[in-house]
Amino acid sequence: MPGPLPGPLQGVKIFDLTHAAVGPWAMMILASMGASVIKVENPEGDLIRGMKPRYQDLSVVYMHCNLGKKGIYLDLKSPEGQEIAWRLLQEADVFAENMKWGTVQRLGLGYEAVSKANSRIVYGNFPGYGSSGPFKNRGSADHTANAFSGCVSITGRRDSPGEFRATALHDLNAGAFDATTLLLGLLSRERSGRGIRLESPQVAASVAVQSSRIAEFLATGENVPRMGSATTTTVPHRAFLCQD
Repeated sequence: MPGPLPGPLQGVKIFDLTHAAVGPWAMMILASMGASVIKVENPEGDLIRGMKPRYQDLSVVYMHCNLGKKGIYLDLKSPEGQEIAWRLLQEADVFAENMKWGTVQRLGLGYEAVSKANSRIVYGNFPGYGSSGPFKNRGSADHTANAFSGCVSITGRRDSPGEFRATALHDLNAGAFDATTLLLGLLSRERSGRGIRLESPQVAASVAVQSSRIAEFLATGENVPRMGSATTTTVPHRAFLCQD
């Protein structure tokens, strides 16, 4: 019998400098499509390595976000780490990072430097708040994106002060946006023959999932109240207790 079909990204090499959940989840999606992803961690390791629960002394969250990747520890503040990083970057198709804005530039791995060494690279910046504005140097995570984007204010019962979602929705949602962004970058390179820098902030992805609520406000000028699992646009639409 024939083996499994090769993934659509077979042959694509990704330099994965992302950490925590958002970026690693995005690169895991691309790895599942056949890309060769090298996850680069500092000597202390990705911070989510310490998260619980654990299986055989490994964080299940870390494993979940990094399936199908290769890994390497590099001290990018050392000459040896820089030398290895640049060798990998010269052969890479994609560069991805989700640090606070300005961090990767201080490491000497900003777009100008990397694209000079590899003009065909698709370069993805995925900071929490983007590359401009008063919050550009701040970090972001699921809970901060949840709150700052306004999602907390529209989530929960009418009489509640707002609620967080229990799952890491805003991390995984932003990761899906990041993966899509890089796929579009690869398509752009296929058409133009040139690399490109792209950006997809986490908070922007969290705002995007509220498009229907934002449209309601723009149409009516009124804040949409919290309604639990109900909605103003579809009936019936809520959690009902059923016999089974």
